[in-house]
Amino acid sequence: MKRLMLLEENQIAFHSQDGMMVDDVKDYSHLIAEMIGLGSDTEFLQAGVRTVLDIGCGFGSFSAHLLSLNLMALCVAAYGSSGSHVQVALERGLPAVIGNFISKQLPFPSLSYDMVHCAQCGIIWDSKDGLFLIEIDRVLKPGGYFVLTSSTTQQQGSSTGAKKGIMSTPLEDFTKKLCWSLLEQQDETFIWQKTVDSQCYTSGKQDTIPICKGQDMQLYYQPLAHCISGTGSDRWIPIHSRSDSMNSTELKVHGKCEPFPTYPRTYDLLHGNGLLSHLESQGCSIVEVLFEMDRILRPEGWIILSDKLGPIEKVRMVATQMRWEARVIDLQDGSDQRLLVCQKSFVRK
Repeated sequence: MKRLMLLEENQIAFHSQDGMMVDDVKDYSHLIAEMIGLGSDTEFLQAGVRTVLDIGCGFGSFSAHLLSLNLMALCVAAYGSSGSHVQVALERGLPAVIGNFISKQLPFPSLSYDMVHCAQCGIIWDSKDGLFLIEIDRVLKPGGYFVLTSSTTQQQGSSTGAKKGIMSTPLEDFTKKLCWSLLEQQDETFIWQKTVDSQCYTSGKQDTIPICKGQDMQLYYQPLAHCISGTGSDRWIPIHSRSDSMNSTELKVHGKCEPFPTYPRTYDLLHGNGLLSHLESQGCSIVEVLFEMDRILRPEGWIILSDKLGPIEKVRMVATQMRWEARVIDLQDGSDQRLLVCQKSFVRK
């Protein structure tokens, strides 16, 4: 059995099990930067790449490198029979959630990520009439990049040959219908860029994928859609045209009355600003919310909640019944906003 975690001096080193790295993760990241026209991966931020969704992330080595470049990378992977890569990534201190989109949409709003990355993630992208690619298009921002490293894709045909008119793969045909442009291919790595023109989908350049009807509502755990979404959203802003500041909607994950897709005792600290009022407006049970927080919080972990006095008092009472230490802080700014600080006990008293 291949050893993937090795003790080197006083640190644990993680070695890729999929062989997707060129020499190491830094070289691979630099290759991607060059393929999208950058001099180095340190220029990702200047190019508008700030948030990255890493699908089937292994032990999170690529995500860890991106975090060192001040990019927000989130690992999402299904639970595998050989163990959970998500749990290993979380123990490394990397943002990660359990999930796949075999039948349902990912738990993220439309237009959430600047880049989606998949390296040997085991997904056959042109299957199911392109539903998986449509889902990537949903979460990808205008001008965002889809990076795919796959030996299977390479075997299907060379994009260089396709550009010369020799052949065109089903995957390349479908990405054209999505108004994506193939920027570059090197060996097993392909990079597409999503259009910044929302009119492309109705201009006749693609006529087989309809536009989703109605408002672009941020619903979660919905079936995979056969239509293009986000084109009418006020968040249709090309990644190169945004301000330098990152707003809260760019990192919004989940948000409904459902269990959070992670393991028990995962986090040391949970923070929410206005979360209680929002969940109450959705008809969620405050007690069930606290139970879910208790499930994913480590013993002696902390919860910090900022909200109106009413919801804060409700949570304080429940937290006390759960044997948490809880105190309410008056911000003394003349408003009814309060800060609730709780600590989960190490053992049940």
